[in-house]
Amino acid sequence: MDEQESLNLKPPYTDIIAGYLAGYRPMNRDNFNVKGMEVRTSQEIILDLADMVDIELNEVAAAMSWLGYKTCVIDHKVGWLLGRSEASE
Repeated sequence: MDEQESLNLKPPYTDIIAGYLAGYRPMNRDNFNVKGMEVRTSQEIILDLADMVDIELNEVAAAMSWLGYKTCVIDHKVGWLLGRSEASE
């Protein structure tokens, strides 16, 4: 398997995380003050999913990146930018 093929492989737990994020969509870093924006850390995601799956920080990061989510730093906290989907507002 070459490097490009390995980059296209879906990380483990991606479908579970995508289901957890069903009411959200990826956002650009330019949208910090958009209504409906949330920032959630990988640890918060792990805790929310703890009753369903035993998942590690790097697995969350790989899945979130694969799904198109971007990181940001707000108030010295690194997290994932989540935008509310129009259907969930």
